[in-house]
Amino acid sequence: MSAVKNDPGIGRILVTLDTSPESRALLDVAANLAACFEIPLTGLFIEDQDILEFADLPIAREISMTGKGIYDLTRERVQSHFRSQAVAVRRALQSAAARQRIDCAFEIRKGRSDIEITAATRESDLIVVSSRVGALSRPRGYDYFGHFESTEASAVLTYGDEKEGLTSDRIIAVFTGSAAAREGVRLAGQIAVRGRNRLTIILVDGADDLAVEIKRAHPTTGQAATGAEWINLNSGTSIAEHITTVRPRLVVLPSDLSQIDRRVISETGIPVMVVRTRGE
Repeated sequence: MSAVKNDPGIGRILVTLDTSPESRALLDVAANLAACFEIPLTGLFIEDQDILEFADLPIAREISMTGKGIYDLTRERVQSHFRSQAVAVRRALQSAAARQRIDCAFEIRKGRSDIEITAATRESDLIVVSSRVGALSRPRGYDYFGHFESTEASAVLTYGDEKEGLTSDRIIAVFTGSAAAREGVRLAGQIAVRGRNRLTIILVDGADDLAVEIKRAHPTTGQAATGAEWINLNSGTSIAEHITTVRPRLVVLPSDLSQIDRRVISETGIPVMVVRTRGE
């Protein structure tokens, strides 16, 4: 993937890491984006307080990977696991950064996941986070995007439990006509051009009249958008239904899209990036 030089919207990518297969896929997505935008990548490993508190319960047990042993799950055993996981994910981060020829840094924080991610976030960050992070304490239907609206992050990308693999070469951007939607289309256009992906732009709520304008908004975006597929969905088809059918590599949404739509789309398991503009 060729680099996009001097992008002013995102200054760093902050990706949460653990040793799960989902985290490895998330790291690949984050490293590819960091290489695309020529920005540094920071890996964040959190010693989750919720897991430590669970280990303090008398009912907590650990089952070996082979299924041949069941052990008491103690705080000491959890902390030992944390130390070994931190070593493994740091190596994975360094390997991913070396493959993409990007700078990387690694942070370890102790506490609850949502709080520590917020504390680690800088202005203009793109937060890349697994939907599994902090799952022990999150209510059903938790809105990750809404939570991080209180930070200075420029965008949030989540990745769920995609089982079928992302084999499509398509990027989808949803365009509502807002400033955040314009920024989202610009970023999606850059990613599509540099990654040689096809770009589909879904027009929402009468945004048709702005389609010509957005094609001219940025040279790189214009190049992608001119050859993009611009579509209005049929009244009986939702954005989430279309995305589930196409199964693109990435979906880019503006922050003004409704919370319900953002949540339903994020539940497809496909990487979803929500973009906002300064001052929102």
